Amino acid sequence: LVHLGKREVSKDKETYITTKSNIEIEKNIYQEIQSTKNTMKGMSKDEIGKKLDNFRLEEERLAKSENREVRKLSEEQQRAIIEITTTKDKYFAVQGLAGTGKTFMLDYARQAYEQEGYTVKGACFTGKAAEGLEKDAKIPSTTIHSHLNKLEREAGNSNPKEDMQNKTNWNFEGLQKTNNKEVWIIDEASLVDNNTMNNLLKAAQIKEAKVVLVGDSKQLLPVGAGNAYGNVVEKKQI
Repeated sequence: LVHLGKREVSKDKETYITTKSNIEIEKNIYQEIQSTKNTMKGMSKDEIGKKLDNFRLEEERLAKSENREVRKLSEEQQRAIIEITTTKDKYFAVQGLAGTGKTFMLDYARQAYEQEGYTVKGACFTGKAAEGLEKDAKIPSTTIHSHLNKLEREAGNSNPKEDMQNKTNWNFEGLQKTNNKEVWIIDEASLVDNNTMNNLLKAAQIKEAKVVLVGDSKQLLPVGAGNAYGNVVEKKQI
């Protein structure tokens, strides 16, 4: 056990402890995000600008044929799409309050990536969010646990006797990179504890996938140890 003392800037009088393992996991997350900055290919701003113009024209055409109002991207939604698709960082975070249209924005980001030959996959903390991401953004989605379970099976390390719903660690030894370029959209990222996030990053490292973490650091926190998304966003490490 490692003694952490009392919380800073707080009236909380409790004393906190953690484990060496928890500290190492947190370090791994930070190091992976930092060491993979500027290592991936990104689209040019001209490319994504043309795509957004085409998406707008297509939306206007569809709205006219369906006799409904045109759905328009806000300036911040457009900026988010541009940042997601042009970044050369392996990991990118979209911080947004509930109801700000993150899913609507992700539908356009998905289209832009698919036009560039990427396979876009969604992984969410809850099944309900996965259903919403698949329905509203048309991104094939599962829970994060299902996503990691599938990758472990792909690596040939799945144990059918394990409780697949409540696993906390996954064995990716033997997992291979595919020829497809992949983007993983991780929704409800603020609910993902450090250990699960660390496993996600390990798998993404092997698959050479770009990872977009989507969430709100001010909403519910993880049940497990650590607050990976909130920490990297608030400390501007991502």
